[in-house]
Amino acid sequence: YMNYNALSAIIEASAEAGNVTEDDDGEETDAALRGETLFTYTFASVEHYESFSEKVYDLVHLKVLDISLAKVQQLSPKIARLSSLDHINMYNTLITSLPREIGTLKKLRNINLAESPLKALPEEICELERLEKLTLWGTKIRELPEQIGKLKALKCLDLQDCRLKTLPQSILD
Repeated sequence: YMNYNALSAIIEASAEAGNVTEDDDGEETDAALRGETLFTYTFASVEHYESFSEKVYDLVHLKVLDISLAKVQQLSPKIARLSSLDHINMYNTLITSLPREIGTLKKLRNINLAESPLKALPEEICELERLEKLTLWGTKIRELPEQIGKLKALKCLDLQDCRLKTLPQSILD
């Protein structure tokens, strides 16, 4: 796992060692920031940060994004760039909604939003055919997308201590 300070240190060390190349825009970037070597980005427990670097969205080979316990309030629609992502941990963040682009992450298998003030899920989450675990315990969610039952790979839907009024018919079918 790579935390925020360690990622910054890698970027600085790589720049000093000359392990920096130009990207398509002519800007200098490190191999880790191009997503060639970094597979897990942990921003967890960085409680005094309200956002993380937009450069995270350039880590195209990233498989795990862990921002648990951070004061992050939202994910950018740029999340769609992380096409290799298979796990997002947003436990106890300040996230109240997810961008629709979350539905483009076809390799995503695990989403943890426990203890976050999430109020709703976008319908596009129902497009995640490989999603196996969706943890929503302790969120403020009141209803699930109607097509959530379409998630055939879903093995665990944790709704403990949610504010759900009813379950969609697609789950019951």
